[in-house]
Amino acid sequence: VTSNTKKSDMFLKHPSTLMKEEREDEELPLECHQYAPPQIQDQVFLREQYIRRTSSWEKWKIGRGIQVFEEYRSGLSTEYHALLAFQSGVDQEEDKKERQKQYLRHRRLFMDIEREQVKEQNRQREQKKRVEKIKKRKEQQRYAEEQKLLRMHCREEPYSEEKITDVLAQLQLEEIKGAREKQHRREKEYVRYVEALRAQVQEKMKLYNITLPPLCCCGPDFWDAHPDTCANNCIFYKNYRGKFLKE
Repeated sequence: VTSNTKKSDMFLKHPSTLMKEEREDEELPLECHQYAPPQIQDQVFLREQYIRRTSSWEKWKIGRGIQVFEEYRSGLSTEYHALLAFQSGVDQEEDKKERQKQYLRHRRLFMDIEREQVKEQNRQREQKKRVEKIKKRKEQQRYAEEQKLLRMHCREEPYSEEKITDVLAQLQLEEIKGAREKQHRREKEYVRYVEALRAQVQEKMKLYNITLPPLCCCGPDFWDAHPDTCANNCIFYKNYRGKFLKE
């Protein structure tokens, strides 16, 4: 025990000598340690014990660091997955809100369209009522005029059936004449519109250099086929609406 105590005191008091001897021992081959003096062998044994303790401590620290890193990484992975799940839930909620907003917008649009349709129907109904009122008022005025004429022409015999029928026939002829005049004016307006449209089409065809073949033998040009200028035996003569063209 005393020798060991002295050896340990020597190891503590002379560290430089021990380090020199350790370097010398490292330079010696392994076989030389077997034949070294006991003092050197004890020093080598202490040094190996110290190295083993140091290496085991380093290994434990490294293993502990790896374990802590793995736990930290697993915790991060768990938090990342939880964050992803939370984010996906938030995205789903946002999508749901967006779909709901879109549905409300479409519903509001359809409701506006339906309201406009109802307003248009009400407007047409009111317009129809106004037209009916105007017709009724005109009919009453016409009846009043007829009665006035009857009273004027039938003063001597206010209730003469023959005169009443004559007056009614005259009024009917006047109505027919007025309807014919209206129809004649309408036809004139129609012909004037067709002529204006014809001239406009001719100008556009000249502008774009478009030429069409003649429709009949009454003229060399396409525009010579006119219902008023074609021959009597031509299909376009007095045929303003082209009744026989389909056949």
